[in-house]
Amino acid sequence: IFGVPVSQPVRAVVWPCLIKRCPFKFQPVTPGKEGKRGTRSPEFLEMNPSGQIPAIDDGGFKMGESMAIMTYLAETRRWSDLWPTDAQERARVNMYLHYHHRNVREASALLIAPLFTGAKSAPDVNENRRTNLVIALSTLEEHYLDDKPYLAGDTVTLADLACYSELAQLLPQFQNLWDFGATPNVRQWCSRMSQVPYHDDVMLCNTLLGDGSSLLANGQPFPLESMIAANKEAMKRLAVLTEEMH
Repeated sequence: IFGVPVSQPVRAVVWPCLIKRCPFKFQPVTPGKEGKRGTRSPEFLEMNPSGQIPAIDDGGFKMGESMAIMTYLAETRRWSDLWPTDAQERARVNMYLHYHHRNVREASALLIAPLFTGAKSAPDVNENRRTNLVIALSTLEEHYLDDKPYLAGDTVTLADLACYSELAQLLPQFQNLWDFGATPNVRQWCSRMSQVPYHDDVMLCNTLLGDGSSLLANGQPFPLESMIAANKEAMKRLAVLTEEMH
């Protein structure tokens, strides 16, 4: 698996591998870099032509895009608990995975990218993203979690792992960037998700970075040295966990 631990899509791929104890090697890469181990290098672009993380090399089969990777791994490894075999149950999981990109994923574009990379957007763009995120959280609250404990039913699936990997970073115990008071179902679901195996491991980078609300309010990113240190510690944790699997 190629990526960096602080990346939300990377977490979404690493987490099910840990849960299912699927052996893997984590290979750090530098987003946007053209040289060796960069996501704009020819070697990486062969795996994912968009130059985005994560990407995988599964015995010579190379691909990118986190949702596609998750479903591929679940399909080939027969993770039927996370990726149901029943067509209708699987369709519910797929429904969320397709919904995620321009809806819940707005959390990163609006709140995380400025904090992690210093990226800045025009006020009207940010206002549109905020509106989309509010609507997405209301949709989770009133549709996906209105009468069931998890997004697709009574048990954790790939949908939950993908969604939580995105939203968790906004919680008070991590970057503290959103008030979930208006969405109690989502808040309770987040609490349930924090009990899923390996939660603390995949969220370690965010734990180490801590509260970013003041930095964001002042238009400042996390210091680069803090980002590097948090990613290094998270990679050490992954190295220990993956060594135990082999």
